[in-house]
Amino acid sequence: MNEKQLVANAYHTLAARIERKSYLAIVVEWLREVWGLLSEETP
Repeated sequence: MNEKQLVANAYHTLAARIERKSYLAIVVEWLREVWGLLSEETP
């Protein structure tokens, strides 16, 4: 498992824990969009 996968797994675990709170769910959705953009930009 590479570093990027470890980060992604930790992120998804954290997201799963906090999504039950609505205001945090909004932040999580935003972070997912940012994460997607960063993932596309990095080789």
